[in-house]
Amino acid sequence: MKRYYYIVDEVQHGPVSFNDLKKIKIVKQTMVWYEGMSDWSSAGDLEELRDLWVSMPPPIKKDPPVYKPILNESKVSFLQDNRSKVLLGSFLGVIVLVLFFSFSDRENTLLIQETKANSEMLNEQQKLIDEQNRKIAEQERIERERLEQQQREERQKKINELQFNLVEARKEREESVRHLNDVSAFKFLRSSSERNRQINEANEKIAFLDAKISEIESELSNLGVVY
Repeated sequence: MKRYYYIVDEVQHGPVSFNDLKKIKIVKQTMVWYEGMSDWSSAGDLEELRDLWVSMPPPIKKDPPVYKPILNESKVSFLQDNRSKVLLGSFLGVIVLVLFFSFSDRENTLLIQETKANSEMLNEQQKLIDEQNRKIAEQERIERERLEQQQREERQKKINELQFNLVEARKEREESVRHLNDVSAFKFLRSSSERNRQINEANEKIAFLDAKISEIESELSNLGVVY
């Protein structure tokens, strides 16, 4: 069964079934798409949706029968009487009034029924829109929580990596300090220039490790870890 998506007020809705589209009563200009289409299309251009706009002929209005009395000579003489004319006029006036109010009541009834049907249709459409908005909000909440969890995991992974590098850098610095103490002593047979070179190399390595340690501690501080 095809599932349709449609756009109302620049907001995408769906998926819904064909029967749901009938209830929503979309117009021909509504943009519609379903799986398999290369792009959105107006609902009026889709052959399978044309049943939504099949026009039904209006009901036949039957005018009330008008009875034309057959007047014989005696009735003609009766109508010629002034009183008879007044009575006949009053009778016809009553008939006109009855027909007028009857027609007005029928029009009012049809208007009330149409208003009620439109109201029910709008309520159903609003329910569908509210449900769709609820689903969208739920999906956004789930995606937001997933991203927050991913960010927390990435942050903790970065902290663990920096902490490991910090421990290793401190260990290496301690070894470099011991090496500096060793090369600074006079317990090795070497020239003075060789001794100075070794001392300078040891000091340079210690300075490099101090800068590395300071950089790692700064990164940890930016992540909320204080050392």
